[in-house]
Amino acid sequence: MFLPIAPHLGRTYTLRSEDMRRFRFGASVLYMASLLPIYFQWSREQSERQIDKMQSAVFNSPGAEATITPLILIGGVTILCSHFIIARKGLDLSNEEAVAGMVVGGGLGLVLYRWYAQKSRR
Repeated sequence: MFLPIAPHLGRTYTLRSEDMRRFRFGASVLYMASLLPIYFQWSREQSERQIDKMQSAVFNSPGAEATITPLILIGGVTILCSHFIIARKGLDLSNEEAVAGMVVGGGLGLVLYRWYAQKSRR
């Protein structure tokens, strides 16, 4: 299947459906890679606040509360579910492509977060 691109320019370029699939997969990866560093930073701040709260409640003892709050878990599940829904319904990717985009985008997002964290420590 060929999709006409820019017929108003006098020339008609075509975009094959494989190219569109690659574009949609790239958009899926970019979505995950752009959201994960923001989520990692936010969840780290939430965990540090929780640790501070636990230490102020009981001096130098973590107590019975978890350092990962339910809000952090809900945020992580929301990002994963939103990616899968957008990849499947919005970008029309298969299940395998959606999961692969999640894994590749997740790895790229983790690398970006680590790079930014190291850069900001200097």
